[in-house]
Amino acid sequence: MTSRHGNTPPRRARWEYAGFDADTVEAVPYVPYAFSGDHIQVDKARIEAITESREFTPSQKFLVLWWIGISPAGMEPLRATGADIGKRVGMTGDAVGKINRKLLKRRILIERGRIGNYKLYRISP
Repeated sequence: MTSRHGNTPPRRARWEYAGFDADTVEAVPYVPYAFSGDHIQVDKARIEAITESREFTPSQKFLVLWWIGISPAGMEPLRATGADIGKRVGMTGDAVGKINRKLLKRRILIERGRIGNYKLYRISP
């Protein structure tokens, strides 16, 4: 369904609903931010195992989720250094580098290039 202005879908009114809950039969409101742009699918069992594991610190778990959300489409790496990432997530560049190395060792991240001596990573498929 497209609007009269081309390929953009028509906007929904605030009071529109996405459907009904199968258990309660209550109307489920439309949420415009649910998929506002690019999105990915992840292995729920893998995420559950990582987030419940005692092998990872809360900071490491946070960065796993951050990497899932920020990794570019395809197999391209994120073109950022540890210091760049640290500024974005509120950590030091050294802390990010240490966590990234552990995630690389655990095959959660993969190396996909370099900037000088700094390795470029992305979340593993």
